Amino acid sequence: MTFSTKELSIIYFLNYENYVTSSEISKQFYFTPKTVYRIIKKINDVGKELFDKEIIFSEPGKGYKLNSYFLDKDLKNLSSTNSNSDDYNVILKILFNHPKKTAVNSLFKNSYYSDSTIQRRIKHIEAYLAQFEIYLEQSRLYLCIEGKEEQIRKAIQFTLILTNNSSQTNLVKNNIDLYDKRFIESQIELIEDTFGIEIPYPYDVNLFTHIYMLLIRYREGKVSFLQNQEPLTGEEKLQLKNNPEIYKVSKVIKQNIDSYLSVYLDELEEYFIFQNIYSFSYFEQNFQNIDVEVAREFSTQLVKEYFNLDTFVDRKYLDLIEDLYFHILPMINRLRVGIYIENNMLEEIQLEYFETFNKLKDIIPKIQNRFEIKNQIFDSEIGFITLYFEKYLTTNKKNILLICSTGVGTSELLRIKLQNAFPEFNIVSTMGFRQLKNSNFEILKKVDYIFSTIRINDNSIVKPVINISPILSERDIQLIRYTVEEEKKIG
Repeated sequence: MTFSTKELSIIYFLNYENYVTSSEISKQFYFTPKTVYRIIKKINDVGKELFDKEIIFSEPGKGYKLNSYFLDKDLKNLSSTNSNSDDYNVILKILFNHPKKTAVNSLFKNSYYSDSTIQRRIKHIEAYLAQFEIYLEQSRLYLCIEGKEEQIRKAIQFTLILTNNSSQTNLVKNNIDLYDKRFIESQIELIEDTFGIEIPYPYDVNLFTHIYMLLIRYREGKVSFLQNQEPLTGEEKLQLKNNPEIYKVSKVIKQNIDSYLSVYLDELEEYFIFQNIYSFSYFEQNFQNIDVEVAREFSTQLVKEYFNLDTFVDRKYLDLIEDLYFHILPMINRLRVGIYIENNMLEEIQLEYFETFNKLKDIIPKIQNRFEIKNQIFDSEIGFITLYFEKYLTTNKKNILLICSTGVGTSELLRIKLQNAFPEFNIVSTMGFRQLKNSNFEILKKVDYIFSTIRINDNSIVKPVINISPILSERDIQLIRYTVEEEKKIG
């Protein structure tokens, strides 16, 4: 791997002599302290993998500085022999070459890997392809694969997206022919002109990679396997009938590819192109009734489980469900046909919204299993869903002051329990009542509620006070929820 811009920024900001505090880094790059910690951990993980040493030293109370061991190392271009990106390029060569055999030495001819390292990489590639029900066979000199054309295409599209982390331009750097690029862009423009829209990211990348895959498969491989493909089901034919404009433009694109390659594409390609256009939610489609029901219930359960709710008193929860529904409905269709979308904000989302992302990553597969939705919901989709929750949390967070008479350890435990039970709350500070009085109640200007483990009898405090126990019982949680919901009704 190579370091991201964010990681390199921190590396260049630090030095080998003097410590730099976390707050200085945060101020320089507008990162939260948690984000600084996570970025430095990722940098050090690479150092440990390659050199068994941390790249950045940390010292409590002092901050961070670079490890002098790396003075003579080119940190910008550090790369790992375990880098997935190299494997993805090899995987694409094998997939595009199917059903022909691929010479092993042609895949690794520019590397200096030992035979044992090459075999380890081939094992990794074998495991990667197996998730698509594609089986890698190896002889002494050659590699070949066995699998259905449909699965090979899913693997190609997904792998292209993994190697294309920012935009279409990465594909251009991957030696895509200029004429191919112009042809693909003209087909995307055809869709945009037909529907009077500008196709947004990431759906433009999906369409680009699908058409690119068709060009390479028909030009370099032998796509005779579609003859064995099951014909369209009644449901799929109805989908085409109910969306005539999308179907019409899909047929035109297929005919344009026929002419461009001087090859007749199988008629089923019209349906696969249709699915890629149909899979994004930028204009009105007629979705299957079952998808509509599942998407609505999936969105509802997701909000209930994230916020630990039984019913929705706050109208804003319903607004969140509605926003999620319009993402999850086309997502269900994408999962069914094996269409994956990339998310070039994913790394930043995982760093900035760590708690929200990981909580959703834990909840979503459980809900998916209940509805028996096949194909994994990948991190790219969870990243987009995270943004919907963060939008809600940011606009609806209540600022809380926690008054606690117990020790630091107990008050910190109570704060963590509150944050877990109410992720929509922002706990501004934890302090004793005497500390609050000594501050002349200035902090109260920043808070919406006071949660206190002691009785407060002070008429000068006008903010709502909710008395809770230091252990935060289930009764306390119900009391907080009831009080806040009642306030909303009044407000």
